Amino acid sequence: MVILKSFASIRPFCTSRPAFTAGVLCLVWTCLVRLPFAHVIHDDEAFYSVVASRWLEGELPYSASFDIKPPGLFAIFAVAQMLFGSSLVTIKGVEIVFTAWGAYSLHRLMRRHGSPEASVLIGVLYPVFSLFFVGVSSPCQLILAAFTIAAFLWLLDSGAAATRRQTFASIALAGLMIGYACLVKQTAAFEALGMLGWLVWQAWLKKDIRPSLIFCVAAAVPVMAFGLYFAVAGHLGEVIEAIAMTAVQRSQLNMSADADACPELVLRLWHVMAIIKPVIVLIAGSALALLRLRRLQLVFASPLIALTLIWYAAVVVGLLVLRSPEIWYGYDLIPPALILFCGVLCHGMAFSPHQRRQWIVAYSVIACLQPLLMDHKMLFSDGPDGRPDYIGNVRAAQSLKAAGLSRNDSLLVLSRGHYAHVLTHAMPNVRYFNAMHLWCVFPTPDKDPLGEALSARPRFIVFSGSDYMIGCAQLDRLKMVEPVLAADYDRVAEVSGRWDHFSIYRRKIDHVSASVKSE
Repeated sequence: MVILKSFASIRPFCTSRPAFTAGVLCLVWTCLVRLPFAHVIHDDEAFYSVVASRWLEGELPYSASFDIKPPGLFAIFAVAQMLFGSSLVTIKGVEIVFTAWGAYSLHRLMRRHGSPEASVLIGVLYPVFSLFFVGVSSPCQLILAAFTIAAFLWLLDSGAAATRRQTFASIALAGLMIGYACLVKQTAAFEALGMLGWLVWQAWLKKDIRPSLIFCVAAAVPVMAFGLYFAVAGHLGEVIEAIAMTAVQRSQLNMSADADACPELVLRLWHVMAIIKPVIVLIAGSALALLRLRRLQLVFASPLIALTLIWYAAVVVGLLVLRSPEIWYGYDLIPPALILFCGVLCHGMAFSPHQRRQWIVAYSVIACLQPLLMDHKMLFSDGPDGRPDYIGNVRAAQSLKAAGLSRNDSLLVLSRGHYAHVLTHAMPNVRYFNAMHLWCVFPTPDKDPLGEALSARPRFIVFSGSDYMIGCAQLDRLKMVEPVLAADYDRVAEVSGRWDHFSIYRRKIDHVSASVKSE
């Protein structure tokens, strides 16, 4: 009875503030979906956290910590860690917040420009689909999607604004959102070009170029702000080299074993098909929208359909540009695919009026089950093809502390186990500490990143061995590691988790420095 009375008292507040209520519900639902998988980690999460931690200590990205990701991603981690500290909770909290924001933005987008029914469905489905394409532990894709969705929402709102000032304000916000999205990942530039193309087309129809100019200026603001920051710090050249020139080289690296087996375009199409295979039900349902356009146009605003198709095409072009796209690049397809999929389910199918909701629920469940079954290893299975060994990372961190590691000591993780940095708060003292940079044929400013990392002589090294190396690893580089470990380091611990194994090495005492200290 008390619960019913409480609900009755809350209900007027919720109904009078639908936007706030929808936001809270999206956050709660996202927590319910993602928290059971909070133990599913990824070395990239820890890598971003380490770059952000070093940034907060005055060691700027690209000069102190090399990567090709734009600085906007590291800035978000830096702000979160400045407020809440560096921890697993902070990392997973960032992922939950941006997933919930993406769900809320999709809900608002469909509510304003689609239908109430489709807005509820997409708000429910998006957090579920955020688990797939490694979204369960890939903050970059979640953050990128949130900013991109918000950009398309504001662009659509600009067309429905009541006054010219509101139109310009919405376009400016759309530009800011997509501009920052480009600072999270470079592939957002394709969506930005699609949005600009739409605005240019509207400018030609309405003979008004001001919206296009406002969009371009607003999109440039975050880019120019970060550029000015790094220019003042004296590292703008390193930033441009990393996120522009090196990133372009990385996009054209061919890491496929079948690289020479078929023509280039066929190979790229094959990669895209392999990526979308786990969500083929969702993709097929969204493609059905092309056959149901007349029905959708009766309910959806025309700009929503057109911009969603542009969005969809921009993502596909971004995938085709990459010679060897990773599976998580497919995450960018989820928002536009869900918009069309929910539109088709709610308004494009001739369901029986009495069984309509049952069919919508059934098709939605099937669309969620397909990737859940095909990509179940990342969510439910331990092993090199499944989720990383969180228990092993925890035990490695405990062993490091037991061996005398302090917060001020230098720590280098050579392969897997980057969460040891997060759990011990000990940072690397080298520019290169990402496994792909150390072990793979990767375009880096220095020719020998592994040699440079080892020459810095960190006090502690964590090495997970060569049993389960990253797929692109050049195993001949082991010849560089083993002599250094044998000559300069003592193996002080061996730890195992659910499936992984970590060796803990501590640098031997330097006899010269030891004699100086004794004197």
